[in-house]
Amino acid sequence: MDRKTQRTQDARRDGARGEDIALAWFQTQGYLLIARNLRLRWAGELDLILHRDSTLHVVEVKTVGPFSRSRVHDPLLYYGLPQLARLRRTLGLWLQDSRSRSMAPHWTDLSVDLCTVDQRQAPPLIRHVRSILPPEDF
Repeated sequence: MDRKTQRTQDARRDGARGEDIALAWFQTQGYLLIARNLRLRWAGELDLILHRDSTLHVVEVKTVGPFSRSRVHDPLLYYGLPQLARLRRTLGLWLQDSRSRSMAPHWTDLSVDLCTVDQRQAPPLIRHVRSILPPEDF
């Protein structure tokens, strides 16, 4: 296996582990899982769709792995305008789909959130940033 393939596999593994950590944290905070890694053809993926009280939370998870040699120390810096545009497009398509209401029928508010998981320390550092996109965009 070449070095690039190994890095890609490591990044996917770290990302999946980061999503596991984030999901466990959200569940301890009273959030209910609606869907995970929801892929929309030609649009993108929604990492976590959660429900708490009357709010539907669509959460993008960004992870820095435990052995990352990245010079970027803050996982928030991995999320920029192209990622926001893709998230906006993917979420918009999902909300237009009639199945989205059947998956989570009892929400009145929407929050698009970002969760960062930094696995370079033990326990991992988790940060939850609420409302990274205004709800009126949808």
